[in-house]
Amino acid sequence: MPKNQDGKLTIGGYDLKYAKKGSSEEDITWSSVSNDEKTWSANFNGLKFKDGANIATKSEKIMLDTGLTYALVPSADVESVAKALMGYTIKCEAPSYTGHLGLYTCECSQESYGSLKPIQLFIGGQYFDMPVESYIERHSSEEGPECKLLLHPYDTSYGSDSKWVLGAQFL
Repeated sequence: MPKNQDGKLTIGGYDLKYAKKGSSEEDITWSSVSNDEKTWSANFNGLKFKDGANIATKSEKIMLDTGLTYALVPSADVESVAKALMGYTIKCEAPSYTGHLGLYTCECSQESYGSLKPIQLFIGGQYFDMPVESYIERHSSEEGPECKLLLHPYDTSYGSDSKWVLGAQFL
């Protein structure tokens, strides 16, 4: 915020004038925070591609962290997304290292990339879209065009309480 301007903090509410242009009360969605969590986590009931193709996941919680600029996703779920991309003729390989936010590298043509659909996350009884450019990007490398899966394999916890942590790309 510029030095000579006053700020405003709203607690327990929102001001639509700061939302996306054209937003209304109907665009606001409330979801309960999981009772057993000490973080801002909600129940996560799976995901699919917008065209209906399901993606098998094991995670049961999802945390939103607006200070994060990427997505941390349990390794098993990233692997499931990578396998599901094969239905769009996109073949992905796991990073050769872990612990440093390694990304899956994928072979994808312009045609296969163009055929991708948004991923829909089922949170609190409603589907929310994650646009294609938020979960995979296409660019040129020395070997030619490739894609990077923008879901960082990271095991934040173990067992049935593993969770996704979504940052700014989900806002």
